[in-house]
Amino acid sequence: MDDFFYKLRPKLHYTAKTGYMNDPNGLVYDENTGEYHLYYQYQNAVMPSKCTVGWGHAVSKDLIFWQEKKAVILPDDYGVIASGSAVIDRDNTSGLFNANTCEKQRFMAFYTSADVYRTGRQAICVAYSKDGYNYTKYLDGKPILYNNESQYNNDFRDPKVVRYENGWLMITGGGKLKLFYSENLLDWEFQSAVKNVKSEDVSIDGDLEILHKYLPYNDPHGEIMPGECPDLFPLSCGGETKWLLVAGGIFYVVGDLVKTDGKIVFKPDTGKKRFYHYDNFFAHCGEGYASQSFYNDAKGRLVILSWLMDNTAPAASGKCFNGVMSLPLEVSLAKENGDYKLKYKWVDELYRKFEKDLPEGASSARPLLFEGEWKNGDNVRFTAFSAENKVLFSGEKDVLKISVNGEGKSIFQLKDGVNRLSVIIDGFVFSVLLNNEVQFTFFVFGSEHGYSVNSGFSVKVKCFWE
Repeated sequence: MDDFFYKLRPKLHYTAKTGYMNDPNGLVYDENTGEYHLYYQYQNAVMPSKCTVGWGHAVSKDLIFWQEKKAVILPDDYGVIASGSAVIDRDNTSGLFNANTCEKQRFMAFYTSADVYRTGRQAICVAYSKDGYNYTKYLDGKPILYNNESQYNNDFRDPKVVRYENGWLMITGGGKLKLFYSENLLDWEFQSAVKNVKSEDVSIDGDLEILHKYLPYNDPHGEIMPGECPDLFPLSCGGETKWLLVAGGIFYVVGDLVKTDGKIVFKPDTGKKRFYHYDNFFAHCGEGYASQSFYNDAKGRLVILSWLMDNTAPAASGKCFNGVMSLPLEVSLAKENGDYKLKYKWVDELYRKFEKDLPEGASSARPLLFEGEWKNGDNVRFTAFSAENKVLFSGEKDVLKISVNGEGKSIFQLKDGVNRLSVIIDGFVFSVLLNNEVQFTFFVFGSEHGYSVNSGFSVKVKCFWE
C-alpha cells in the first residue's frame, strides 16, 4: 500500500478501500435501522481488464461516516452489472415479499445488465432484499426490460425509479432519455421519450458534444434529449410541486409530468441549466458526475451524491484506493424573477462536524471548512496552501477566480451585494459552494492544509473534529 496515497485518503468523501469505484447507485434510507445505503459501481481491481464489475456497498448512520460492506450484485450469465437505483416497496406492489418482511425494508434494486462480451446488449434487471445487505436477483438475473426501439440496442441503461401517483415511474439513459410506468415494479410500459430543449448555458452544449463520443447514436441537438445516469424527482417551490430531470450532473431541467394521449410526458418549463459548474467538465480531475438522489431521507430532504471523476486509475494501480464520492448535498428549488433555480448546501450533519477554530497560518491534516463573505466590487485574495500546492481564491471585477499554483482553474460570476464562499478541503478534495448557487469540486494533492488572507475577506476557518 502506498503511504502517500494512504495519508491523503479523504476522511469525509467516501472511497472504497481497494479497487476502483465510480457511479453512485441505489441510494436509499432504511427507516427501520436508521441506515443510509450507498451502492456504487465497483471494480475489484483498478485496471478494467483484470476486474469484476458489480455494485459495491457502504452504510452510514449520518451520511458522513461510511462503513464498507461486501458487494451486493455481481456479474452473471446475462452480463456485467452497471448503474441503477433502488426504492422501498412498502406496499409490496411487486408481490416479492411476505408479511414477515418489515414494510420499511422491502428493498428493490434496478440495475443495468451489460452483455459486453457477446451481443453488446444493455437491459434492465431487478434484485430484491429484506435487509439491504443480501439481494436475490429476480428471475435469476434475466432482464425485465429491453429498449423498446431495439432489443439489442446498447444505449439503454442507468434506470432511476421513483414513486408516481399510484404506481412507479422509471427514467432510463445511456442514450435517449425515456420514461416507463409500472404498477408492480416488474412489468413496465413505455410512456414517452423526453423532448430536447435548448441549453441556457452554451457550455453545456460543448459538454454534450464530448459525451456524444460515448453515445454515438444520439445527437445532442436532436429532437430527443440524450444523457447518462438520469435522475428524476419532485421538489416543492412556493406552494407548487415541480419535477426536476437531471442528466449525469451536467444539467438539470425544471418541468412537470403530464398526461398526453394517456401517456406520461415530461413537460419542461426551463432549458438545460448547469448542475455542476466547470470550465472543463470532462477533465477527470475531480468533477462531479453521475449524480443521484436518495429515494428517501430521514429528514425529508432531497440529498444527492455524485462520483468525482478522476484519471488517476493507471497511476494508482496497486495502491490503496481509486475513486471518490462527493459530499452529501441537500438540494432545494427557488423561483427568482420568474425563473427556477436550484439551491445547494451540504447536509447539516456535515457542518456540525466542524467545531474547532483554526488560527491563520496554522496547518492541519484534518479536513478544514472555510466560510467567508465579501461585497462585490471589493478585491479579495484568500489562499489555501499545503507544502506542495497553493490554491488562490480571488474576487475582482464581478468574478471569482480560482487558480492552482498560478494556473487558472475556474471563473464564476458574482452577484451584486454580499457574496458568500464556502470551501471544504478533505485530503486532496476541494469542495466549493458559492452563494448556494454554484457548486463544484476538484483535486489538489497535498499532505496538510492551512490558509492566509491577503486582503478584504472576512473568513472563518474551522477544523474537523471527530
